[in-house]
Amino acid sequence: MNVAALDEARQELLHPARRALELGLLQELDERLDDHRVAPSRHDGGLVDFEDVGFVTLESCVVENAARDGVRLTRCGGAITRSTIRGAGRGGLFSIDSTGLVIEDNLVEDCADNGVQIWRSAQGVDGTRIVRNRIRRIAARSGGTGQYGNGVSIFRAGGVRVERNHVADCAFSALRDNSGHGVRFLENTCLRSGE
Repeated sequence: MNVAALDEARQELLHPARRALELGLLQELDERLDDHRVAPSRHDGGLVDFEDVGFVTLESCVVENAARDGVRLTRCGGAITRSTIRGAGRGGLFSIDSTGLVIEDNLVEDCADNGVQIWRSAQGVDGTRIVRNRIRRIAARSGGTGQYGNGVSIFRAGGVRVERNHVADCAFSALRDNSGHGVRFLENTCLRSGE
């Protein structure tokens, strides 16, 4: 039996176990959401979309192949940890007008416009911490002069800490701050960005 046939046989054996794990994670996520169901919202939203949730917990999840944003948070707090967000048609993780988020130990890759976006509709304190994430292969499909193609994009948000992340292969900037205040970039590794 050749190597390809062995690998295919192994995948067939693992498939039921993997599917059971995926279903278990989805059921656990559904139970945690209670009244805050994952559903399309009024705006152009994300595959996983939360609005006005005081403390979101998204842990050890995989969000793949979203048509627009992978995860979108509007006026939320909470933690996004140990998850994978890949193949988003726009941004991997987009937060608007949120407060005190912790975005930690995630993999964000192969997104069309931005990796992690922390934006506000008007200048204000945000306090998000973006720590120990791996962000890579971020394109700028929507074009522009820097608003797209960034590993981490901060816009109008204050008090954001971006530390110990590994950011590589971004079309524009690995780390971008536009009109934020008190934003701190600490001990990040940034490789092969276009700007």
